[in-house]
Amino acid sequence: MENRDRFSRTGLQNLTMEDQRPASVRQNLFAILFCILTVSACGERNVDSNQTHAVRPITNADEREIVSAVLEHLSNRSDSPLGKPNGVILVKSKTDAWTRESLSYYSSDPKSDCPITLSQYDHFAERNPAQLDARELVDETAAWKFASEDDEKDSFLVGKKHSSGREIRTLLSVSTPAGDAAGALVIFHFTWSIHGGLARYIVEQKNNHWEVKCSRIDIYL
Repeated sequence: MENRDRFSRTGLQNLTMEDQRPASVRQNLFAILFCILTVSACGERNVDSNQTHAVRPITNADEREIVSAVLEHLSNRSDSPLGKPNGVILVKSKTDAWTRESLSYYSSDPKSDCPITLSQYDHFAERNPAQLDARELVDETAAWKFASEDDEKDSFLVGKKHSSGREIRTLLSVSTPAGDAAGALVIFHFTWSIHGGLARYIVEQKNNHWEVKCSRIDIYL
């Protein structure tokens, strides 16, 4: 940039000093210089525009990885009310549907350790207008399994033995992540006894790997 700026100033100075050249020559040179400067400026604007939109949007493959990262984090954390870490998490067969109205209870809180903006909530509502088959987002592991129809109807499910022999830690419903590689929002309902709760996660991509950036868990009595 510095070389180009210096070249531009020198060119203008030389053209000003060449008073003896025919007017048509001077006009042509000015026209050429103007075109060069205009093309350069346009090129700079294009570069800036590309840099501004460099954040990669979420793909379908990302959605599964993001949900897995959240479930993995939840299954390993010791500060949640979800019982013993060696238990099993059950996932409902259908995702949650969300609207702006159903999310209106939650607001932007810049003082939170995990701030979430209103625009992120709006985008999340847009991504989850209706229920979907949760199998499109979740792959079963040893730590989480899909719930049966009877499991989903059982209000006293938490703490009971799963068919795998392990204690059931929670029954939860996932949702489609919303955002981009710089920060994706995931929200899901869960049960921790006969009561429920809400978990909100912000997940970001680092070195082609999705990692939990922060989370907020609210429980209801």
